Amino acid sequence: MANELDTTVGLFFEAGRKIKRCIDRERGPLSLTQSEVLRFVEEHKSPTMRDIAQHLQITAPSATSLIAEMVAQAYLTRKNNPQDRREVHLLLTTVGKEKLAATTAIRKKSLRTLLSHLTAEDRADLRRILLQITEA
Repeated sequence: MANELDTTVGLFFEAGRKIKRCIDRERGPLSLTQSEVLRFVEEHKSPTMRDIAQHLQITAPSATSLIAEMVAQAYLTRKNNPQDRREVHLLLTTVGKEKLAATTAIRKKSLRTLLSHLTAEDRADLRRILLQITEA
């Protein structure tokens, strides 16, 4: 049982690396981290720098540096909280929305290509397994 589980874990890591290589080959205009930041900001509407740092599991200075670069590229804007000037909220710009959409489309196309090598039955099994994993 443990050997089977170890083999499955190894295959899971190998599949993850293969998927990352597939995505990296045609990554689009954004790095994986930048696209994750934009996706997070889009999903959470007006998160703070602290929210981004916690989500990415990075330090506040690292988040500040990353966000400064993304603001300079016009992907995000900063908005100070009038009640607490230390608190900065992030907003997605039109450019950021466009870059996120373009990157997402490219990555989905890459994954569709990768998944097209599976049979319909295998894709159904994969969906079922992925749902079990994400809901665990």
